[in-house]
Amino acid sequence: MIGLVVTPIVLSYLDKTEYGIWVIIGSVLGYMGLMDFGITGATTAIIAKSNTQKKETYINTIINNAFALQVLISLLIVIFGLLFSSYFPTMFNIGNYDKEDAWRVFVMAIIGYGISFPPKSLKGLIRARQMISLAVWLEFILFIIVTALNLYLLHLGFGLLALPLGTIAVRLLAYPIYIYFAKKAYPQLHFDLSVVNLKHMKEIFGVSAYWFVGMIAAMIIYSTDTILIGMFMSTAMVTMYALTFRLSEVLREFIYSINFTLMPGIGQIMGSGDKNKARDIYLRSQPIILSLSAVGAVFISLFNQVFVSFWVGDAYFAGQALSLIFGAILFTSVVFHASSLVISADLKLKEVTTTRIVEAIINIVLSIWLIQNYGLNGVALATLMAAILTSFWYVPYITMRHLDISFKTWIHFIGYKIIIIFLFSMASAFICKQYIGSSNTLTLLAFTGFCIINALLLWIIALDKETKGIVYAKFKR
Repeated sequence: MIGLVVTPIVLSYLDKTEYGIWVIIGSVLGYMGLMDFGITGATTAIIAKSNTQKKETYINTIINNAFALQVLISLLIVIFGLLFSSYFPTMFNIGNYDKEDAWRVFVMAIIGYGISFPPKSLKGLIRARQMISLAVWLEFILFIIVTALNLYLLHLGFGLLALPLGTIAVRLLAYPIYIYFAKKAYPQLHFDLSVVNLKHMKEIFGVSAYWFVGMIAAMIIYSTDTILIGMFMSTAMVTMYALTFRLSEVLREFIYSINFTLMPGIGQIMGSGDKNKARDIYLRSQPIILSLSAVGAVFISLFNQVFVSFWVGDAYFAGQALSLIFGAILFTSVVFHASSLVISADLKLKEVTTTRIVEAIINIVLSIWLIQNYGLNGVALATLMAAILTSFWYVPYITMRHLDISFKTWIHFIGYKIIIIFLFSMASAFICKQYIGSSNTLTLLAFTGFCIINALLLWIIALDKETKGIVYAKFKR
């Protein structure tokens, strides 16, 4: 939400070309992030599944090896980034923006990204120990600080360079903070080079290899769009595409956060061999997660134009057809992510990874073809088509098979709830949309009405009795 509020302020300091350059840098850095090799995700999953008294020493060994690996990765990212930096200004259509300035911004962004890696293992430790609230608050506070610093530097006249400079300062600040709180989460933590060895690194890589391949696939699926638009079209079009997609991205990350919260607990349960409890959590969590994504898809499809116009102005909206596609992408991506949670937590990653590779290949081929014929809509459509053909249906299938859940059981506990909520959400959206644009007051009331109606739908239909009881207990506290 803070990002949404801040973006119009950033755009008051940067034009479309400058903002598009920053979006492209983010996509390039995402590819640099593949050099993590899946170590962060693997470390979190290994610790979560090993969260027993017998394995306390083992956890310390894993963290030390993961931290050492990510220090090396940090150095490699900076080195490779500096080697690539000279090609960046000429590789994309950056308009009349000064190439030397573009190079300088890219180099600073690379340095900022590189130094962010070592603390990732400590963040993973905090989450794996199920101290979710602490992890969330730390990320939130650091995000507030970096946002405030970036805006201040923009105000001082640093231009596009303000964004990487502020990020570098806060990421350096994050080191002592995460070390302190990692020791709170795991008092036995101590850094010891003597436990860093090839055997334990291989053990981490044995799990992270699948995570790494999955990361490559995810980068192709979600980050190639802006790079292709920057190459085949322009950085100004990248800005329009990114801002039209932003609300969908925010909703997706919000729903993903529920999955990430569940993952350490499910990993510990699967590690203890209690498949029945894992199945129960899956059947209880899926209705709320998938129903949220259905409501989000409806909202994006029907209200995204109003949102973007109000947020940053009509000039940045890339079209209603694109909003419809983004709504569908939101739903398909959450369906995949929610189901892959169980498989990932149990470290059974081979089939999920293979599916994502196939999806990524289809995505990149379709994207290159469709962007030349249908522009921005073609790129987004390629992402949607690739998902529908692969991960959207296959990953839920293998998850149900892994947990011994029949299709009839899935329909009874999950499927019919999503359909009912989707239909009611569509009906409420069409009713509310009639009042949007009549006046600011009626528009606000329409949005409020839609949110209230769908919140009630989710409460009544998606949540089971036991979950409602947990929510009541939390509010009582």
